[in-house]
Amino acid sequence: MLFVLTIMLIMPAQAQKCKLDFDKKDPITGERVRRSYININMWAKMALYRANDDLRFELSFARGGEDNFAIPAGSKVFIKLGDESILELVSANEALPVSFVNGNQVATSFAISYYITKEQMQQIGKFGIVFIKAAVINDITANYEVKKKKNKKITQSALCISQD
Repeated sequence: MLFVLTIMLIMPAQAQKCKLDFDKKDPITGERVRRSYININMWAKMALYRANDDLRFELSFARGGEDNFAIPAGSKVFIKLGDESILELVSANEALPVSFVNGNQVATSFAISYYITKEQMQQIGKFGIVFIKAAVINDITANYEVKKKKNKKITQSALCISQD
């Protein structure tokens, strides 16, 4: 009886672990598409994404001022994990600037999608993210410390997305 009760208590907890912001089948291709969004701060958001075997780490951020340049395809992001290791990912495509007015100032946002392997996604799921440093252009980088409280969703999402 104790065994059955233990199983009943564990099952709902495991089912809740894989709550993603988006987890549906594409009506055209039939492939399962999964995505989870995490706000890093008021100017930056990251996402973990998977469609079949295509896994991505996505970063969206805004910078004060109007930037009139694109971030080229092949740019890198460095992700420091909780075990002090660093993942280096390469962007899949060019990120074009989108300028907007926010109150009384102008800002520019970028959305970048980086290739990531299943093993790297699992590392994020195991250790969490401490810091993100994205190459913007020349010597300009976008740097974000990831607070510990954000890592519960990051680790759960990464593990769920990396599951087949």
